[in-house]
Amino acid sequence: MSVLRGIPGIQYGFGNASDPTPGLSSSEQLQLPRHRQVHGTQLIWREQDLLEGAEADAIAATRPGVIAGIRTADCVPILLSRKDAKAVAAIHAGWRGTVAQITDRVLEELATKHGPMSGWVASIGPHIQACCYRVGADVIQSARTAFPHLELGKIEPQPGMFAMKVLHLDTLKRHGVGEFEATDECTHCTRELHENGEKNFRFFSFRRDATAGRQWSFIKILP
Repeated sequence: MSVLRGIPGIQYGFGNASDPTPGLSSSEQLQLPRHRQVHGTQLIWREQDLLEGAEADAIAATRPGVIAGIRTADCVPILLSRKDAKAVAAIHAGWRGTVAQITDRVLEELATKHGPMSGWVASIGPHIQACCYRVGADVIQSARTAFPHLELGKIEPQPGMFAMKVLHLDTLKRHGVGEFEATDECTHCTRELHENGEKNFRFFSFRRDATAGRQWSFIKILP
């Protein structure tokens, strides 16, 4: 994952089960937003407040030091930054947000306030991939309705398996985002080798474990 690494003046991270908030100090962790994620399409522009009780699935910021962050345990995290680091954003997208086209809506607002999108970069982080994400026919049909220009084989590469990443990559491309990328890491099945020789799951996964654990994906403009 490299496109964000090339932007000077920002700090970002995609967390995992062993390090849910990579690179953040304990005091910085207290500054993470406290909004409620409701699988909708609402974007909030964060200033200094912690957004206690606010409902949103995307956070954006233009003030240095203010963290735009979301929590996931299978849903798709997307981090975005202007190339000049004047604005950043984080998107949380489960299947409901994906078919409701949250990424479309967020990019439209970013372009209106801080466009054009050719001046932005985006990175899609670890989430449940098509190898493990079995869904009902109703979800696949909702995705086909929302993205009628995509071939069924891209949305559903195997019967019943949903490729959310493909829909978000399509959206980033259609909006002309300057550079973008996506990881192949799957929150449901990716493992990592530990010092004791055991291979443990790398990420929290609600579908796998019904866990309350969440990893953060966050980005901020450095002071």
